[in-house]
Amino acid sequence: MSNSERMIIVLNDQFLPPKEFTDKRLVFGDAQVTTDNDRNTKVDIDGIPGKGYYGGVTVYYNRLNIQDLISEFTYRSDQQMTKEIVITNLANRYGIEIDPDDFEDFEIPTLEEGQNVILTLTIKPTSVQWTGSIQAYLEYGKAWLDAEVTRTTLDRLKHPNPSTTRSYARLATWGYDFSGIQLALKPTAQGNYTDWNTVSALCQALGIAQFTANKIVDKPTSQVPDANPLFQRVVIQSTVYGGLLQGPLYFHYNPF
Repeated sequence: MSNSERMIIVLNDQFLPPKEFTDKRLVFGDAQVTTDNDRNTKVDIDGIPGKGYYGGVTVYYNRLNIQDLISEFTYRSDQQMTKEIVITNLANRYGIEIDPDDFEDFEIPTLEEGQNVILTLTIKPTSVQWTGSIQAYLEYGKAWLDAEVTRTTLDRLKHPNPSTTRSYARLATWGYDFSGIQLALKPTAQGNYTDWNTVSALCQALGIAQFTANKIVDKPTSQVPDANPLFQRVVIQSTVYGGLLQGPLYFHYNPF
């Protein structure tokens, strides 16, 4: 992402309703150090004549010092390292929005097994978001797992049905093949089951909790994101009345 694109995002986020700030209507100067307005950075912005804005304005904001977030960075790899690879790993590891273009160029010597090099990675003066520099410890060899997996306490997985009293209807039928009763499932002109008794009897035989028939639709599974892709079509009853079920019912089938 370019500096002007980042600045446009910052500007558009500051106004409600949003302004039409784009690089086709504005010209952005480089970020400059300042102490004015209790901010550390200023950028001059000028309107492009005939594109909706005239004149110019100077905006003030604070850039982040990367050393306040990361004191040092260690990266180990058995592949030839480049600036792009190192900075991309830095951004991914710490979950920050920083690009190789934010840094001054640096050279990484060719390393062999067990060899390492210590470099100072310095932010460009013109970076829109960042200032400062960090120490990087680069070593040749297989990556250390604990350096790559920095988050070891993961969020608990959640069941798609948070209810403790009713079953999720979509899961109740999702894996079954209803091709054998597709004629009974076919919606009538009024959107009802052609043969509700057959559908109900099969569901009971499969152990699916009882429910009341309601309006249905028949769609290709390619048009239904949650449908089972192993089948070509799905009949959906969106509204389910039943004390032990909630959510839509999916009846998947393959046409004869």
